[in-house]
Amino acid sequence: MNVLRRLLVAVVLMLVCGTGLASGQETAGGSSAASAPVSALEQLTKADVEAMIRKMDLAIEARDIAAIEPLLTPDVKIVIKNLPTPEGLKTMEMTRDQYIQNSKDVFANAQDYKYSRQDQVIEILDGGKKAVITAVVSEHITMQGQQITSVTNERATVEVRDGKALITALEGDVVEMK
Repeated sequence: MNVLRRLLVAVVLMLVCGTGLASGQETAGGSSAASAPVSALEQLTKADVEAMIRKMDLAIEARDIAAIEPLLTPDVKIVIKNLPTPEGLKTMEMTRDQYIQNSKDVFANAQDYKYSRQDQVIEILDGGKKAVITAVVSEHITMQGQQITSVTNERATVEVRDGKALITALEGDVVEMK
């Protein structure tokens, strides 16, 4: 079960990342800005962040780690608090590479995975240089015939770096896991 819990951490992190944030933007017509000339992003808007969240959700649903990886800064800070373990509640910190590997492991071993995001709030800060996204995420995963359900309060920080919106911090606070 400890391996399942460890893999669930990666799923929780996927969801935290799911607040997130693709460098390509959707246009009003729904087409990807990747097909049009791309200019450097100077500031974030709420509409930019909402489009990124939709794009990230689609990548998570498709279990497409390759689409998520470039959205994280090399120095992204990933922290999960109140993670239930056999030794009690723990706080876990992960690097970008650990997050990517754990996410791959989860998706390779999950027979079923569903999530939903509620109570989402997007706050634009520092004149559009930064956004903070909070939400309550519910997840259900089946691995090796075991079902695990969790609820996590998540917070992601997105910043404009080198003309792109990138995730610089992810934090999840597990409020329920069964």
